[in-house]
Amino acid sequence: MALLAATVALGALSTTVQAALPGAVRGGAAPLPTDEITPAERARIDTAIARNVDALLQAGRLTAFTPKLAPKSAPLVPLQWPLRLVPGHPEKGARTITNFVDNDPAYPNQLRDYNCGARTYDQANGYNHQGTDITAYPFAWRKMDNEEAIVVAAAPGIIVMKEDGQFDRSCALNMQPWNAVYLRHADGSMTLYGHLKASSLTSKGTG
Repeated sequence: MALLAATVALGALSTTVQAALPGAVRGGAAPLPTDEITPAERARIDTAIARNVDALLQAGRLTAFTPKLAPKSAPLVPLQWPLRLVPGHPEKGARTITNFVDNDPAYPNQLRDYNCGARTYDQANGYNHQGTDITAYPFAWRKMDNEEAIVVAAAPGIIVMKEDGQFDRSCALNMQPWNAVYLRHADGSMTLYGHLKASSLTSKGTG
């Protein structure tokens, strides 16, 4: 089973902060948020998802998906924008995409996003960015603290795993586990919603 046929990793409420010297005046572009899931952490997530999927199948709470039996003309599940502001919020369109998936397997500094651009990143250790980072913007920390932004499912699906209780105030690149929700959709694809505020995940359970 291709558990990660389609992935969306959302940096919905994360940002980076550039330190300034006391009394200094700084300008220029703000640094883009970055994230990294180590190969070991990704393997742990994949294993945990596979285990949960098997348990849900055994319990009859998830339907098996067999690609060979799916009609060739069967459409892929369309995805909607997964980040909203709370109803009545005065800002309009207050969100941005900071990074796309890096489709160039070479590294480092070998970048290719979905549009043959370079709005993505990789690292010298072989990591190529594997998600789409969507950030509440501007004032991401304020929106996080005041719960002004809402992450919603990009398409109808079944929750196969939730992870919560991780530190959510990192200002720079790190390899710590995240708070996330993992959905499987009717076409067998999955979306991953990560970098979420601790204790903010949906109350809905798996299955």
